[in-house]
Amino acid sequence: QEKYELIVSGLPLNNFSVDLVVAILAKLVRLLAPGGTLSFFEYMAIRRLKSLVSSKAERERLRGIGTAIDKLFCSAEVSHDCVLANVPPAWVHHVRIGQ
Repeated sequence: QEKYELIVSGLPLNNFSVDLVVAILAKLVRLLAPGGTLSFFEYMAIRRLKSLVSSKAERERLRGIGTAIDKLFCSAEVSHDCVLANVPPAWVHHVRIGQ
């Protein structure tokens, strides 16, 4: 399988099921070359805001997505950028695998 030094994703991870988010993140990580970088964005506080007006099942889904993304960050996030000019404001996360 071909490996990539850089992958940029604009997928709306917060809109998918937890299982799909886990599968997407795992696939993207497998596609990265050692030391490669995965960059993706998410809107600031969107999971928290959605949770305020969502059903229990939706809150659990959002929490599961947050957990999946956090697992990736705990070992691999190298930086993130705050883009306040975006509407709504967003974080751009940069994750390096196998440094």
